[in-house]
Amino acid sequence: RAGTQARTPVESVQEFQVLTSQYDAEFGRTSGAVVNAVTKQGGNAFKGSLFYFLQDASMTEKSFFAKQNNTAKPDTRFQQFGFTLGGPIIKNKAHFFTSVERVQNDRAAEINIPARPEFNASPVTQDRVWNTLIRFDHQISAKQSWNIRWLRETSPQRNQIIGAVTQAASREESDLDQTVVATLNSSFGNTKFNSFRVGFTQEDVAFANPNFNSNGGRGDQLQPTLQFQTFTDQQSSVMQARVNDAYQFDNTFSWFIPGSKGDHSIRAGLQYQHVKVFSSAQDNWNGTFSFSRSNAAFNPADPRTYPDRLSVRVPGPSEYTQKEHFFTGF
Repeated sequence: RAGTQARTPVESVQEFQVLTSQYDAEFGRTSGAVVNAVTKQGGNAFKGSLFYFLQDASMTEKSFFAKQNNTAKPDTRFQQFGFTLGGPIIKNKAHFFTSVERVQNDRAAEINIPARPEFNASPVTQDRVWNTLIRFDHQISAKQSWNIRWLRETSPQRNQIIGAVTQAASREESDLDQTVVATLNSSFGNTKFNSFRVGFTQEDVAFANPNFNSNGGRGDQLQPTLQFQTFTDQQSSVMQARVNDAYQFDNTFSWFIPGSKGDHSIRAGLQYQHVKVFSSAQDNWNGTFSFSRSNAAFNPADPRTYPDRLSVRVPGPSEYTQKEHFFTGF
C-alpha cells in the first residue's frame, strides 16, 4: 500500500525485464520477482502511434443478481485510448518521447440486500484515468549523456460499492501517483562506466464517502452512518487520506577488465532513500447508529427499529507522519 503505483503504459514500453531468482546484488531488498519496464525514447525520425479500445454493455450479459432481483442491466462501458509520439529536438543530440493514455471504465457493481429489496440495484463504479509519460534524452558528448522521465497517473473512482451497503453509503477514491527520474551516464575510457540517478515518487490518495470529499474534509459535519443488522445505509463512515513521498539517490560504477586468461566485470554501487508518509483518518467522526435488533426502517411505534448504540470518534482526526532512511551498498 506504500509508494507510487503509476502504470507504465504498454504503448510506451520498449522492453520488459522479469527477474525471478539469482539476480544481481543491485536488485537487493526484494524477496520476490523484479520487473523492469524500459520506456521508449525518441530518435532522429518522428514516430508515434494512436490506439482506441471499446467494450460496452451490448457485449455483456446480465449478472446473476441482476436477473434474480429483476434490476436493470448496468450500463457498463470500457474505453481506452491515447497516443505516443517521439522525435528529435536537435538531430543526433536531443530527443523527446511522450505518451498520453485515457481510461474510462464504467464497471458493474451489485447491491443485493434481501432484507430490504427496495435497495437492490445494479449501479456502475466509474474509473477515470489519465496517464502521462514525458521523457527527454540529451547526448552531451561522446562520453556523457543524461535523461529525465516523468510518469504521472490520476485514477479517481466514483460510486464504489464495498460490502453490504446501499447506494447512499457508497464510497469514492482519488489517487495521484507520479515518479520523476533523472539519470547522468558517463564513460571513462572504453572499460569504465558510471550511472548516477536521482528519483522522486509520490502517492497522494484519499478514500472516503462522497459527502466528506465535497464538504472540505469535515467528517463531524456529516449525517451519521446507519448500521443495520446486515447492511449499512445513509453514508459510509470511512474517511482517510495519505500522502507518501520518497526521494532516492543512487550511483552505480561498472568496470570491465579484459585479460589473457579471461575477462572480468566489477559492479559497485550506493543508494540512499528518504521516505515520508503523512496519514490522516477521520473514520466515524460523523458517528454511527447501530440497529442490532432489526433491518426494518425506523418506526416510532416499533421499539425494535430504534438504534441501540452510538459510536463516534473523539476528539477528532488522527494524523501522524512517518519518516524512514535507507542506506544500501553492493
